[in-house]
Amino acid sequence: MDHGAIRRARPPERIFSAPGETRTRSFSPSLQAEATMDGWSRFLDAFFKPELIERYFPAIMKGVVVTVEVATAVVVTGLAGARSRAG
Repeated sequence: MDHGAIRRARPPERIFSAPGETRTRSFSPSLQAEATMDGWSRFLDAFFKPELIERYFPAIMKGVVVTVEVATAVVVTGLAGARSRAG
């Protein structure tokens, strides 16, 4: 946009994911922050947000418990199968 007039039409996804205009980048604080972040900072911002960790921690722990249970069952079944073939 230029003073309220559309200069070039682009799909919205493209405008927000890869803004081409400096004015568009400066319009969005999140885009500004992302542009100034290095790779490690973006990684930490994406995966280690305290509010998301707090929200999903119980579900993650349930998943850990299920994973340990399945792994234990696989090991026990494998040992039982190996023992029955050997003896």
